[in-house]
Amino acid sequence: MNKLTTLYNTLKKYLIPYFPVFRIILLAIAAFTIYRLCFMFFNRAGIPADTHNTVFLYFRAMTLGLNFDLVIILYLITPFFIFLFIKEQLNSASKKGFAFFRWFMIIAFTLCFLICAADIPFFKQFGNHLTKMFFVWTESPGFVLHLIFSNIEYWGYLLLFILLTVFFYIGSKKLFNLSYRLTENRTQKGRILTFLVLAGLTFVGIRGRTAFKSPIRVGTAFFCEYAFFNQLGLNPCFVFFDSLKEHSKERGFLTENYSDADLKAAVQNISPNFPHPVSGNFEREYTFDSLPKNYNVMIVLMESMSISKMGYYGNTHLTSRFDSLVAQGVFFNHFYSAGIHTFNGLFSTETGFPAIMDTHPLNTYMEKPFKGISYWLKQNGYSRYFFTSHDPQFDNMEPFFLSNDFEQIYSQYDFPMDKASGPLGLPDHFLLESALQKMDERVKENHKPFFSYIMTSSDHGPWEIPTDIPFKPTVGNIQDRATQYADWAIGNFIQKAKQYSWFNNTLFVFAADHGGNIGNTYSMPLAYNHIPCLFYMPSQLKPDTITSSGGQIDLLPTVLSFLKIPFKTNSMGIDLMHEKRPYMYFTADSKIGCIDDNYYYMHLLDDQQELLYQYKNLNMHSFYEEQKPKADSMKNYAYQMIKAAHYILKNKLY
Repeated sequence: MNKLTTLYNTLKKYLIPYFPVFRIILLAIAAFTIYRLCFMFFNRAGIPADTHNTVFLYFRAMTLGLNFDLVIILYLITPFFIFLFIKEQLNSASKKGFAFFRWFMIIAFTLCFLICAADIPFFKQFGNHLTKMFFVWTESPGFVLHLIFSNIEYWGYLLLFILLTVFFYIGSKKLFNLSYRLTENRTQKGRILTFLVLAGLTFVGIRGRTAFKSPIRVGTAFFCEYAFFNQLGLNPCFVFFDSLKEHSKERGFLTENYSDADLKAAVQNISPNFPHPVSGNFEREYTFDSLPKNYNVMIVLMESMSISKMGYYGNTHLTSRFDSLVAQGVFFNHFYSAGIHTFNGLFSTETGFPAIMDTHPLNTYMEKPFKGISYWLKQNGYSRYFFTSHDPQFDNMEPFFLSNDFEQIYSQYDFPMDKASGPLGLPDHFLLESALQKMDERVKENHKPFFSYIMTSSDHGPWEIPTDIPFKPTVGNIQDRATQYADWAIGNFIQKAKQYSWFNNTLFVFAADHGGNIGNTYSMPLAYNHIPCLFYMPSQLKPDTITSSGGQIDLLPTVLSFLKIPFKTNSMGIDLMHEKRPYMYFTADSKIGCIDDNYYYMHLLDDQQELLYQYKNLNMHSFYEEQKPKADSMKNYAYQMIKAAHYILKNKLY
């Protein structure tokens, strides 16, 4: 017993100088644990109902979370740890320098807590932790701040940030006010040995793993088939700063050597069963036997309209009015958004090019205009208009579309200010009715066919539902009520459109900018990319459902082919009415997805994981190992198409 007491006193004697470090570590662990519990509570809807071994899953995720938390904490605490060792060597009892490190810790951990607080709503929206994609919206700080602070739910996350910061501030104040003790007799050899042992432990803690070949990485957190529990263990600061490491670099597979021969092979493989002549500049040519049909075209991208909101995958059915239109038109039920952001949907629908990972296309591709839908309709005498409900400068929409053959942009600033409400501006029903009125005015003025491209917004938070309209929701959740209102606005739009003389001569195309994080099933939620698409023109189209896979990139050739307008394109789309592709591919920032009738392949680049699911019943078992040839086929196709598109865009071959 005396030996144990002696050992304890000896260890305590040499560790006392580092007690402030130990206490800060414990304080930070407590703060990160509070965050993780809040994350778990606010995202509890993502926990699958059929989860097995729940206690073990929570325990494992929380222990992994402690591991990731320590990596961040030890990175931040290391300078203070070295400082204490130097003081120890100098045998100094002075508290000089403590104030600097105290404020360094407060500022550093305040930044961490801000990331943690912002991560919760970001995860609810996108199904993954906060990444460098945050910087996409820094060019419109006023709009974004208005969007955030107009949503009462976000105030709760702000409160969490304040509470964590105050908790750490008060705790650190007490820690740094503790007297610095140098009364015990410590040998120089003992001091150095203590430092080396602690330094070794710190190094192992920062690496996160004892394995020599690989330190801790995002993929280390993935231990089960349930996406929620895999994400629960991650520290959002770790994910955020890890994403910054590649902020100025392209994805590795996009930097590989690529030749014109590779591009030609990819272009010919876009639609292998329906080849088109490929010119020297890799353009495919579409020609038709009949003359062009000068139908008006109205494309409506519905904000966040996942096909899940139509009752797919066992979700709540919220779209009764849109369903009635589906029964009267050509519906594409295997249709996918190019990415998970509005700017992806706007770009891909107009140009026919896919989302190139986390690139912001409306900002990036401004040097040369595209031969998009608007370009070809302009060549055929159409007037062309873009409608947005809010500030047209957000996401660089107005500059991009004006430079790509749209002659006028309509936004909230073109209508009475009392019609706008909140940061998202005009409610859907008013925006859509106004588009009809403006098009009627243009038809009467210039007697030309028109193309209007409309982006709605009411199904996006902060959710506001007009009270001066004959709309009655049937659900209690504000988000679901907003979806029902957006659905009502679409039905109202068609009812109003029927009153105009040009209705029977107009093709209405309804799709979405992207879906939503509904169900939190997979690490790359299918509900975020699986969206509806409807071609509605009762005078010319018989009701039908097309089950072959397609996406936003196909709207350019499908619309122009329906109009029988000859065109050339080096985009990546096909005419969904007459062509088929083996798979459809899409991205979600750092993730690549590819899908067919039975399998859903995903490559999580940051996590270095490849998965393959039988998705129709949301099967959570990955068949990647059992069906590796299938996974490789899907991966190769998706990579071939994305690399080809990137090559064309980067070299301005469009």
